[in-house]
Amino acid sequence: NEAGADKDFRVEGDTDPNLLFVDASTDRVGIGTDTPQTKAHIQQTSATTNAVTQVLRLDSQSSGTPAIGIGVGMEFAVETAVGNTEVGATIEAISTDVTPASEDFDLVFKTMSAGAAAAERMRIDSFGNVGIGVTPTQRLTIASTPSITAALVSTANASGVVTYFAS
Repeated sequence: NEAGADKDFRVEGDTDPNLLFVDASTDRVGIGTDTPQTKAHIQQTSATTNAVTQVLRLDSQSSGTPAIGIGVGMEFAVETAVGNTEVGATIEAISTDVTPASEDFDLVFKTMSAGAAAAERMRIDSFGNVGIGVTPTQRLTIASTPSITAALVSTANASGVVTYFAS
């Protein structure tokens, strides 16, 4: 379509009539929808069970030996000046143990500040511990000055009232 004409394009799957849809009039692409609402719109159109169905999957594959620190992620970038694209934030799944049958992954959030490369701001480790500004060592670990480390514990009394306290 070198002439720039308004020509929609659709790929129909075996069971999905809108496997891929390009809406030329709005410059939008839909996967699973023929009415994309954004530049790229992915929609799960049917669920046959109550199980969680992946809508988007990011894979990193290698034919080499797996190593700690490998993973997959998403970058959020914006052009801040002509020809200057900056990565403002990332979400990454990073391996911390690659031993077969005991693999562990942490979920890491990074953001940019003052023009510096995106740095880690929060981590949820494979045990469910959360670290804000620091690698977690407890259920919740927060980096601050002075340093704060907290573990939130809940207890319920005979009336069912739940009390939270730091330990």
